[in-house]
Amino acid sequence: MKTAIIDKVLAKLDSIDRRDLERHFVELAKIQHDVLGALDTIPEGVVIIDPHTRVTYMNVAARTIFSISDSDEKRWTLRGVLLDKSILNLISEAVERRENIVNQEVRILSPRALVLNVSLMSINDDPEANG
Repeated sequence: MKTAIIDKVLAKLDSIDRRDLERHFVELAKIQHDVLGALDTIPEGVVIIDPHTRVTYMNVAARTIFSISDSDEKRWTLRGVLLDKSILNLISEAVERRENIVNQEVRILSPRALVLNVSLMSINDDPEANG
């Protein structure tokens, strides 16, 4: 299904003016910057992972909760960030059950003892997957 979407986009790229395309990319980059900047200001930890459980974003609060420094960013993996198995198990179970939204209190011991309210939400990046 993703191939069909990519083929449609590539077919339309030939008809798009290069300056318009550049303007759209600049707008998208600004929107991404603004959204990530807003996420960095909230006190709750936000961790975004891709379907392969690679961490693609962690806000300042999440980095503080999990004792992760900015210099470690290139090495962020879900298992590297979430040393405690409780959240990893919660994510695995939610994926297996194909649950879109999960809210659960989780007690973790690493990097320090905490009780976290974990909210998981699946974001589907394939619009054709829903029909």
